[in-house]
Amino acid sequence: MSNGADLISYFNSLFEGLKKEFYSQRGEGTRFRTLLIGVDHFAKKLESIEEEDEDKFFTKLSEKIKKIGIVGNVNITIGPLQTFEYFPIKGSLINANVKNCIHYSVDKKLVDEKVPPVVFCPIANIIMYFAMTRFEGPKVESELVSVDISERGCTIEIAVISENGGEG
Repeated sequence: MSNGADLISYFNSLFEGLKKEFYSQRGEGTRFRTLLIGVDHFAKKLESIEEEDEDKFFTKLSEKIKKIGIVGNVNITIGPLQTFEYFPIKGSLINANVKNCIHYSVDKKLVDEKVPPVVFCPIANIIMYFAMTRFEGPKVESELVSVDISERGCTIEIAVISENGGEG
């Protein structure tokens, strides 16, 4: 295998097989066991982002993810998290629109085979990692809400919830 495209194809075939087998063994529970896969490789490269403002931080994170070369483009925005009358929560909803991800062909094929894309999404894992570890204050948790695969790319939604969000 002499060129990068062949190596990406080879590793994507391994990734596809592992993802499919893990899902067939664990079902939806797979998503809770794969949240940090891939993060260790990129965490050190992305930790150098110095920014207090959440919006600016995630803009810089988007730029760095793109520069690494695993996506053609990623646009991360932050909005309010839906609130519920009897369960007041405090947090944000992160939306990431991803284009030309090196794993797109794997996820598209597996979605067609009824394996949900939330099972293991490396880009979502990176964003969740930084959402949970980046900011000071109350303990923060993140949850992968959805990954939608379309012909144009992927849309990822991540809920970021403050530990003391139920106070009120």
